[in-house]
Amino acid sequence: MKNAAAKNLDKVGLDTLETISKAEKFNQWMYSTIRPFIKGSVLELGCGIGNITDFLIKDFSEITLSDYNPEYCNIIREKYKFQNNIKEILQIDLQDPLFIEKYKVYKHSFDTIILLNVIEHLKDDN
Repeated sequence: MKNAAAKNLDKVGLDTLETISKAEKFNQWMYSTIRPFIKGSVLELGCGIGNITDFLIKDFSEITLSDYNPEYCNIIREKYKFQNNIKEILQIDLQDPLFIEKYKVYKHSFDTIILLNVIEHLKDDN
């Protein structure tokens, strides 16, 4: 799934996501640990190239996907363009200094918000 624009933007990140995408049992295990707690409309923050999204699509009827990286958003738009249960694909930056104001419209829009392999990449996880 090499994407030249994304590779130029974040080569290490894209290479890592592509490597993890091949670890099917690992992805299944991560999803299975959170699956019992997911319900209703779902927002996946930091969806990357869709390693966990594939599982969400099978189980939920209303999914919104997001990533800070516009190229990852483009990759998932293309990858999931025929999925009717994907409501929206957003570019959300958790480290945006205006995060609370900028994204307040989404505050009560979802039943479940998930972040896997995201927090450890933030400069300030508070």
